[in-house]
Amino acid sequence: LVAWVILRLARFFARRTTTGLDDRIIESIHRPLRLAATLYLFLAGSYWLRLDVPVQRFLVGVSRGLTILLVTWVFLRLVDILTRAARERMVREERRAAVSMLDLGCRVAKVLIVALGLLGLLQNLGFNVSGIVAGLGLGGVALAFAAQKTVENLFGGVSLSLDQPIRVGDFCRYGSGMGTVEDVGLRSTRIRTLERTVVSVPNGQLAAVEIENFADRDRFRVFATIGVRYE
Repeated sequence: LVAWVILRLARFFARRTTTGLDDRIIESIHRPLRLAATLYLFLAGSYWLRLDVPVQRFLVGVSRGLTILLVTWVFLRLVDILTRAARERMVREERRAAVSMLDLGCRVAKVLIVALGLLGLLQNLGFNVSGIVAGLGLGGVALAFAAQKTVENLFGGVSLSLDQPIRVGDFCRYGSGMGTVEDVGLRSTRIRTLERTVVSVPNGQLAAVEIENFADRDRFRVFATIGVRYE
């Protein structure tokens, strides 16, 4: 009943906005909201039972753990909704490369959210989270050194997708090569050369060189030599 009242009020205000994103968010948190209302009503009612202190402390610990799970659940659903809305916008703008980067960002965000939720649960259970965080930090540094080129290409792909010096279908000159862009991936960009071969250029290397995009010309010079008869 409490969740129903809150949802009715939220939908009432959401219908008065011009965007449909808030309606999606409200529908996504419907089930977590019902579970949260049930949990806290149960916890509030348990105080009236005058239980023993260890039992009451146990119930509070369980409620904290379930709260962490609820927050993690809500954030995962919010990431899905925001990713879907951004994907629909990028599809309308025909930005295929940005869609692939968006999917990668969605996965990374979900992994981080789940990792933070697990750390919160471990902290709630009484484990020493600082040691785990320190170990993860050392492992991250070692992984960064081992995958330096991969990370460089990944950030190069992000830079190309955001800055968009070239797009799929553009004819460009990059360094000493020329060709038509066929695909901008996470690690490399495929370019069809004038010899009709396909060259895969790492994104880190492509982001570091000078790129001349012929497709963005507003006009171009036509230079011709015209021969005439001497008389």
